[in-house]
Amino acid sequence: MHALTLCEGCSRHVRESDPRCPFCDAPRAASPSPVLELTPRSLPRALIATLGVTLSVGAGPRPGTTATPQTPRVEPHPGIAAPYGAPPPPPTDAAPAPPQLSWRITLSDPIAMAARAHTPLLIVAQNHFDRPIEAHRERLTLRVNGAESAAFALSFGNGVMGPEWQAVPPRSTVRDARNMLEALMPTPGEYMLELFLDGRRVAARRVSVVP
Repeated sequence: MHALTLCEGCSRHVRESDPRCPFCDAPRAASPSPVLELTPRSLPRALIATLGVTLSVGAGPRPGTTATPQTPRVEPHPGIAAPYGAPPPPPTDAAPAPPQLSWRITLSDPIAMAARAHTPLLIVAQNHFDRPIEAHRERLTLRVNGAESAAFALSFGNGVMGPEWQAVPPRSTVRDARNMLEALMPTPGEYMLELFLDGRRVAARRVSVVP
């Protein structure tokens, strides 16, 4: 079994025999100088009498004798908290993630080609928390079958929005609908609509357009 020690670079448990840390490549600190073992032959009689029990515990067995097995005492180290290779525990004072709205796309499925002109695309945002949350609706983007829709950006991003979209009230739901399906889904087929906020997907809806 390899003896382990603490890496000074990344606080991981590494082997004492490793010249560099295998995780952060930090050089290992030089091994400390060996400690001179003090035996009764190398000490004056008066010092032996003073140290007493300390020497009897610290000195190793003499040649030809059998040592009595003892359970070694392990002192806890505040920086070693995981087995070999495991990272140190995350900080406990990290700030919690801010509350966010839940989003959804409301649209009937399937949709007939003739019904697109009078069927609105409905965007819904819901606040599940006890304080107002900014919606940032102008930062929404819509991808239709993987391609970002310019028509959606012009309609929802630059269009007029009510004051409730500035800060969605606590425990409330806000909605906005626009007639724009002809631009989003010009021909019959399958369409995947994905709603993104600052590049993070927040809602998706698969819709079939039939003749």
